[in-house]
Amino acid sequence: LCPAVAARQAPDHAGTYDDELALLVVHGVLHVMGHDHDDETSLASMRSRELELLTLFHWRGDPPAGFRQGHDE
Repeated sequence: LCPAVAARQAPDHAGTYDDELALLVVHGVLHVMGHDHDDETSLASMRSRELELLTLFHWRGDPPAGFRQGHDE
């Protein structure tokens, strides 16, 4: 986890620095637990789990309007 990279990509990715860091942590932990995103099905599953965890533990509610999980959104 690199804070400088998180700060650089936050505006075009998760939206805020805090949201970007949280997303990177959750994303990395999911990889360690065996999740991947090498096809459309696994990508959808991983993004769903990320959103579920971020909603529960990071925001404790709905995601902010500007939040994005992928660089292509």
